[in-house]
Amino acid sequence: MEIRESDNVEAENLVKDGRVKKYIFNDVVLWVVVGKERDYLVLPNIYCSCEDFYVRVVSRMEKKYCIHLIAQKIAEESKEYDIYSLDRRELRKIIGYLLS
Repeated sequence: MEIRESDNVEAENLVKDGRVKKYIFNDVVLWVVVGKERDYLVLPNIYCSCEDFYVRVVSRMEKKYCIHLIAQKIAEESKEYDIYSLDRRELRKIIGYLLS
């Protein structure tokens, strides 16, 4: 399965628009991509909390990655992302928000 050109372009736009975030608490790293409808938790090359990941990547196996996974990879490789250091309270708040 190849990455669709339209998905790649959309992912590049997410990076260009500064919508990829890296949150750090001690050794815990959370990647977040700000999508159209909400913020999505991304585990590089493994998981995204968006609906497209569940439907088209996992269930139907129509593609290998959603645009948020692609955007995270592009951002990390190009070092084009916002980085934030978190304390324990902020980490809990962000995880709760992303998984709600």
